[in-house]
Amino acid sequence: MSTESRIKKALIIFLCIVLIPTLTLSVFAIGEDVAIGFERFVPDYDRVDIVPVLEKSELSNEDYKLLYYQTGLSKSGLNDTLAERGIDGVLEFQDGVFGEYKVNDYKFAPFCHYYSINKKMPIVPVQNGDIIVSSSTEFSFWSVGHCAMVVDAENGVVVEAIGIGSESKYGTLSSILRRGNFIILRPTVEPKVLDKIIDYTTSNLIGIKYDPTIGILSRKYVEDIKYTHCAHIFWYAFYKHGIDIDSNGGPVVTPKDISHSEHFKLIQVSGFDHATLWD
Repeated sequence: MSTESRIKKALIIFLCIVLIPTLTLSVFAIGEDVAIGFERFVPDYDRVDIVPVLEKSELSNEDYKLLYYQTGLSKSGLNDTLAERGIDGVLEFQDGVFGEYKVNDYKFAPFCHYYSINKKMPIVPVQNGDIIVSSSTEFSFWSVGHCAMVVDAENGVVVEAIGIGSESKYGTLSSILRRGNFIILRPTVEPKVLDKIIDYTTSNLIGIKYDPTIGILSRKYVEDIKYTHCAHIFWYAFYKHGIDIDSNGGPVVTPKDISHSEHFKLIQVSGFDHATLWD
């Protein structure tokens, strides 16, 4: 090998091993410093007295629309909350929409951080299989969001994949309630199928290593799953049972993609613009 060839080879090795990774990490670090950051939605409309509406024997579509913008509860979410907690319970959601909060920024992994608020938000009576999505997690300058699935509603247990260096695990609903924002989605699939999806998730998808590059550096679907991330884990569980919850069908599935899926109905909105949601 000529001297010139050896120099070229050494240069290529240097670029691959030292320079490119260094530049990549630098970009991520700079992105983290200049990221715009999270802003929780604050209504630009007035709070109104909703008690007379809630006391009606029958609610119209206009009533449900008014209550949605005042409480963040969809028709299903409102009816469930009224049945379980009454009018006073619904008013807690209105307090949540119009309350003032301090937003805190927590770093939990390299270049990863999430935003929380200083108060727990009220949450609807959740059901097993409900998916909770949030835009309050960022990687460098990307708002990647987060996902969790309710697997034991009675005890407030969820499954989630948190971040780089961790494995998918059981978590708690209480941690979700302090997220800067969240949307609760309820699957519209057949109950028997949903039960299988939940069972598959708890039996096969706990302890899976986190990898944010799924769909970029590796295939989105493999038979023997070894790596996943917060949105991919639930996409995988549903896809195993013939349901694709990635709304755009792209190579990468994100929490935002799941929030737009036709296989869910909206139950509750907290901290998102009620009109546009996660647009």
